[in-house]
Amino acid sequence: MPAWDSSRAHRYLAIQEQNDLAFAPFDDALVAVTKSQPGYRILDVGCGAGSTLRVFARAVGRGGHITGVDIAEPMAQAAREAAAREGLRNTTTLCADVQTVALDDSFDVVVSRLGVMFFDDFEKAFANIRRMLRSGGALAFVCWQTFEKSLWYEPYQLLTPYTDDVADPSTDDPFRLSDPRFITEVLQAAGYADISIIELEYRLTIGGGGSLEQAFEHFVATRKGSAFNSLDPDKQALARKDIFGFLEDHQTAHGVEVPASAWLVSAVNPHQRK
Repeated sequence: MPAWDSSRAHRYLAIQEQNDLAFAPFDDALVAVTKSQPGYRILDVGCGAGSTLRVFARAVGRGGHITGVDIAEPMAQAAREAAAREGLRNTTTLCADVQTVALDDSFDVVVSRLGVMFFDDFEKAFANIRRMLRSGGALAFVCWQTFEKSLWYEPYQLLTPYTDDVADPSTDDPFRLSDPRFITEVLQAAGYADISIIELEYRLTIGGGGSLEQAFEHFVATRKGSAFNSLDPDKQALARKDIFGFLEDHQTAHGVEVPASAWLVSAVNPHQRK
């Protein structure tokens, strides 16, 4: 799994509130597709700072429980603290690698919001997740479609000519599950049934709905966007002009909003793998 070291985790946490606002529709979609209800036991894979975890904690109520797992301890700690601030007592958060961790096999639902694209070995990871599901339990996750259909990625493309990054954007971490045929093949190989892949299209808010400058600062605070800070002043001026031009084109009364396309994937564990 690509390294989520402390610096990368803290960089994400610095913009978590903006990201939570941007990705809130995904949480709603996950609750709806899983039909999560009071009493359910949920596992949140790649829980990050705990936004999805808290949504499901409220959905399953005091009689249910949700366990969040993240590979970065700063993320897991942030999720614990956020749940505590809201008085949610039906949550547990662990720092662990879901590709190899051994938890019990009685979760009703496993969910992930943009957290499954980073696995080293997709089949192995999803097979391990299936071992944690009860018979008939459901898996549901959201992942990005191709970068061509993810206009939020355009500022990174505009930055690239000024950097040494020559990587094919289609191979970048967020898009490693962008092909629905590949998703189906992986889940079938991992033993899932009743696989469903639904297209989600919505408008993603960049920078928390604030000004153009806030949207730009949000971009620079991301892992790839931080390459802007290493440019010499002349290149920074040129890159800033290009990126601001893009952001201005998508400025609305509610901030900078861009079209974004994702997959809502769901599947069922037909029987318990021993």
